[in-house]
Amino acid sequence: MVYEEEPARFAACLRRWTEACGGRAVVAGVGVHLLAGPEALTKELVLSRAAGPGGKPAGYCLFAYGDFFPSRSRDARPGDAERRARMRAALGALQRPAEAP
Repeated sequence: MVYEEEPARFAACLRRWTEACGGRAVVAGVGVHLLAGPEALTKELVLSRAAGPGGKPAGYCLFAYGDFFPSRSRDARPGDAERRARMRAALGALQRPAEAP
């Protein structure tokens, strides 16, 4: 789990994990619950994808479900539904295949 709010600290921690694992791919655990919004999510997922050997995608896992979808375990706060929708949209945009040149 690489739960960091700041992309630079996230990248440094991910780099240390990759080095500690002998250059093997590391699947980063992204703490979505800590992130300010979709822009921060996008930055951390892009960094996670580039963390594999030779810059090949390594992957990521996301915590937690309630940051994307309604969940009974979440306390309702003003703006939660809108934030979840924005986070889902950002995640969806990153999952679409790149267009061919």
